[in-house]
Amino acid sequence: MGKQWLVATPSPDREVAANRWRVPSLIAQLLINRGFSLDQPGERFLAPHMKDIYPPGQLPGATLAAAKIVDAVRSGDKIVIYGDY
Repeated sequence: MGKQWLVATPSPDREVAANRWRVPSLIAQLLINRGFSLDQPGERFLAPHMKDIYPPGQLPGATLAAAKIVDAVRSGDKIVIYGDY
């Protein structure tokens, strides 16, 4: 049994958002699909300043991971960090 893709209908605001946020219409559509609207600055998501980024401690497990990294560095252990962002 194959998988069936459910593709969202393109937003009528997509082109306006693309022009306002200065991004391709596909990127504008992705932002709209993730809850951004025309009254929100898309630039804050695409090119955030430090004040726009959530504190790392809000990421589940980040505080524990940071402590483990600090311990490894202090102990002189070799470490490798993998991530997707």
